[in-house]
Amino acid sequence: MNTLGIADQLHNVDTTRQCRMTGIISTSLKRFSKGIGASFILSPLSASITQIAQAMKLIQATSTHETIQFSVDRFQKRLSQFGIIGKFNVDNIEMASCPLEEAVTQYNSHFSGAYGDGFRITALGTQLNSFHSDVLIAPLWEELLFRGFIQDVLLTRIPKYIIKKNIPGKEAIIDSSISKIARITLSAALFSVAHMNNKGAMPDAYVYAQMANAFILGIGLGVVKESNAGLLGSIGAHMSHNFAVTAVQVLMNC
Repeated sequence: MNTLGIADQLHNVDTTRQCRMTGIISTSLKRFSKGIGASFILSPLSASITQIAQAMKLIQATSTHETIQFSVDRFQKRLSQFGIIGKFNVDNIEMASCPLEEAVTQYNSHFSGAYGDGFRITALGTQLNSFHSDVLIAPLWEELLFRGFIQDVLLTRIPKYIIKKNIPGKEAIIDSSISKIARITLSAALFSVAHMNNKGAMPDAYVYAQMANAFILGIGLGVVKESNAGLLGSIGAHMSHNFAVTAVQVLMNC
């Protein structure tokens, strides 16, 4: 038995696997990076169109005071159901040099018993939680749902399979420009409507602005998904967009 030959074969197989894995990782990173690059266009574009719509009074604008007041009223109402009574001073929060620190201070002074004796929140903890949920978790599952499942599986793969089975040779129609525009628009519309779940948690004007922004952003993310960047690209673009939005909010709120 030629043990040296067998060893060489095993080494070659292992080397081939490593090369394939390296190639997969490299391609994935390139696609993700393309999405991040696209976000530098999508983020300002969606924000600008939303602001123009507000300026034209197509969408009602909302003030910082209104948003803070709505949020704290809702929070206080929720805690009052558990017999925890307290009140935020919205004016102090809005006028503070560091609004988040002021809100945290007021929370720890009036609502510290909400999650058990001695429990305190910190501004850093609040910011980290926001980054975790808004920058990592939300973009990932939203892209898997709207661009991965709805746009790709429901509106591309399944129709193509049905046409291939019933009208062989005509499945290319699914890859036509009209079909792409239709599924991109539909997935973006559903993505926008999904933001209605914030109704009641935020002022109506804020929610409608968010829906308008989400529709424009959804169009852009759909285009990225249809490009060679694919789903990883749309995930990268969405995460990058949310990172920019969250970072601006953190800087504004200290």
